[in-house]
Amino acid sequence: MKEKSKINDQNHTLSKNGLRNIDDSEKYNKFNSIINFKINHILRFNLIVHNSTVEEYNIKVINDIIYNENKKIVSKFKDHLIYNDPAEFLRRYKFLNEILK
Repeated sequence: MKEKSKINDQNHTLSKNGLRNIDDSEKYNKFNSIINFKINHILRFNLIVHNSTVEEYNIKVINDIIYNENKKIVSKFKDHLIYNDPAEFLRRYKFLNEILK
Protein backbone atom coordinates (compact mmCIF):
# COMPACT_ATOMS: atom_id res chain seq x y z
CA MET A 1 0.00 0.00 0.00
CA LYS A 2 2.72 2.42 0.90
CA GLU A 3 4.46 1.67 -2.42
CA LYS A 4 1.27 2.41 -4.35
CA SER A 5 0.80 5.68 -2.50
CA LYS A 6 4.42 6.62 -3.24
CA ILE A 7 3.89 5.86 -6.93
CA ASN A 8 0.65 7.87 -6.95
CA ASP A 9 2.43 10.74 -5.18
CA GLN A 10 5.24 10.60 -7.75
CA ASN A 11 2.76 10.58 -10.63
CA HIS A 12 0.90 13.46 -9.06
CA THR A 13 4.08 15.52 -8.70
CA LEU A 14 5.10 14.62 -12.24
CA SER A 15 1.78 15.73 -13.58
CA LYS A 16 2.03 18.92 -11.57
CA ASN A 17 5.54 19.50 -12.91
CA GLY A 18 4.28 18.77 -16.40
CA LEU A 19 1.53 21.34 -15.96
CA ARG A 20 3.98 23.80 -14.58
CA ASN A 21 6.22 23.27 -17.58
CA ILE A 22 3.28 23.84 -19.90
CA ASP A 23 2.30 26.99 -18.00
CA ASP A 24 5.91 28.17 -17.99
CA SER A 25 6.25 27.56 -21.72
CA GLU A 26 3.02 29.45 -22.41
CA LYS A 27 4.25 32.35 -20.28
CA TYR A 28 7.60 32.19 -22.05
CA ASN A 29 5.90 32.23 -25.46
CA LYS A 30 3.73 35.19 -24.46
CA PHE A 31 6.77 37.02 -23.12
CA ASN A 32 8.69 36.34 -26.35
CA SER A 33 5.80 37.50 -28.49
CA ILE A 34 5.55 40.75 -26.49
CA ILE A 35 9.30 41.31 -26.75
CA ASN A 36 9.27 40.55 -30.49
CA PHE A 37 6.35 42.95 -30.97
CA LYS A 38 8.18 45.73 -29.13
CA ILE A 39 11.41 45.10 -31.05
CA ASN A 40 9.55 45.12 -34.36
CA HIS A 41 7.79 48.33 -33.39
CA ILE A 42 11.07 50.03 -32.47
CA LEU A 43 12.76 48.84 -35.67
CA ARG A 44 9.90 50.02 -37.89
CA PHE A 45 9.80 53.39 -36.16
CA ASN A 46 13.55 53.89 -36.62
CA LEU A 47 13.38 52.84 -40.26
CA ILE A 48 10.58 55.29 -40.95
CA VAL A 49 12.33 58.12 -39.13
CA HIS A 50 15.79 57.61 -40.65
CA ASN A 51 14.83 56.63 -44.20
CA SER A 52 13.03 58.74 -46.70
CA THR A 53 10.41 57.86 -49.22
CA VAL A 54 10.96 58.27 -52.95
CA GLU A 55 9.01 61.53 -52.95
CA GLU A 56 11.07 62.98 -50.10
CA TYR A 57 14.31 61.99 -51.84
CA ASN A 58 13.23 63.59 -55.12
CA ILE A 59 12.20 66.78 -53.33
CA LYS A 60 15.59 66.90 -51.63
CA VAL A 61 17.41 66.46 -54.95
CA ILE A 62 15.33 69.22 -56.55
CA ASN A 63 15.99 71.55 -53.63
CA ASP A 64 19.72 70.82 -53.85
CA ILE A 65 19.71 71.72 -57.55
CA ILE A 66 17.65 74.87 -57.02
CA TYR A 67 19.81 76.12 -54.16
CA ASN A 68 23.05 75.11 -55.92
CA GLU A 69 24.30 72.93 -53.06
CA ASN A 70 27.75 71.34 -53.21
CA LYS A 71 26.48 67.83 -53.89
CA LYS A 72 27.51 65.17 -56.37
CA ILE A 73 24.01 64.97 -57.86
CA VAL A 74 24.07 68.71 -58.59
CA SER A 75 27.39 68.50 -60.40
CA LYS A 76 26.14 65.57 -62.48
CA PHE A 77 22.99 67.50 -63.34
CA LYS A 78 25.06 70.50 -64.49
CA ASP A 79 27.36 68.24 -66.51
CA HIS A 80 24.37 66.76 -68.29
CA LEU A 81 23.02 70.25 -68.97
CA ILE A 82 26.33 71.32 -70.48
CA TYR A 83 26.91 68.14 -72.48
CA ASN A 84 23.38 68.11 -73.86
CA ASP A 85 23.57 71.72 -75.02
CA PRO A 86 23.84 71.81 -78.84
CA ALA A 87 26.17 74.82 -78.74
CA GLU A 88 28.59 72.91 -76.53
CA PHE A 89 28.49 69.99 -78.94
CA LEU A 90 29.26 72.26 -81.90
CA ARG A 91 32.14 73.90 -80.01
CA ARG A 92 33.66 70.49 -79.29
CA TYR A 93 33.06 69.37 -82.84
CA LYS A 94 34.84 72.43 -84.23
CA PHE A 95 37.66 71.98 -81.74
CA LEU A 96 38.12 68.34 -82.73
CA ASN A 97 38.08 69.24 -86.42
CA GLU A 98 40.77 71.87 -85.87
CA ILE A 99 42.93 69.38 -83.95
CA LEU A 100 42.51 66.65 -86.54
CA LYS A 101 43.44 68.94 -89.48
